[in-house]
Amino acid sequence: MEQDLAAHTLAALQHLPAGRPAALIMRHSQRQAITGMDNVYTALLTGAGVEQARKFGQKLAALRPLGRIISSPVSRCVDTAVAIAAGAGSPSLVRVDDRLSHFLMEQVWDGLPEIAQTSPLPPQVSILLGLVLDHRQSDGALDLFVTHDSVVGALAGFLTGLPVEGSAWPQFLEGMYLWKDGDRHICAWWRGMTVSFDAD
Repeated sequence: MEQDLAAHTLAALQHLPAGRPAALIMRHSQRQAITGMDNVYTALLTGAGVEQARKFGQKLAALRPLGRIISSPVSRCVDTAVAIAAGAGSPSLVRVDDRLSHFLMEQVWDGLPEIAQTSPLPPQVSILLGLVLDHRQSDGALDLFVTHDSVVGALAGFLTGLPVEGSAWPQFLEGMYLWKDGDRHICAWWRGMTVSFDAD
């Protein structure tokens, strides 16, 4: 199931507008089991998770060059980003940004599905979109953001209204694409569904 969704994420990239910068915000790769609060933030990638991320990057590079690579500060996210970059042969350095941590989107995640697709955008969603859509290249490169299930799920659940809990939980290496269509119009792809909305 997880590999199918990761492959589905990669395949969807071919349907994004060519020559236009885009962003992929995705969950980290396969990690060790979380057994309690003491290892919520310290659970590392498994060996298989590192290899899955490297192969993901290799396949990604065949579809589109990487631009910025930014990760949540949690080590399993950083290690995923580093492995993807290595697999892609990307010279980009991995940066960390607290806006990709669980804490920013916690309130949105906890409010789903009741707050999905409400207007105006919650401030947390606007902050995250500000980071993700701050494209600095025009050659169609893909910016990569590695984060957590709750962050991907909160953004996807809010923007699409689709369920993201239970059997619909965001899986390892599954992601959501975002790109601009004009100055204020934003498009997002998640699990075969494309939505568009105004930034304001």
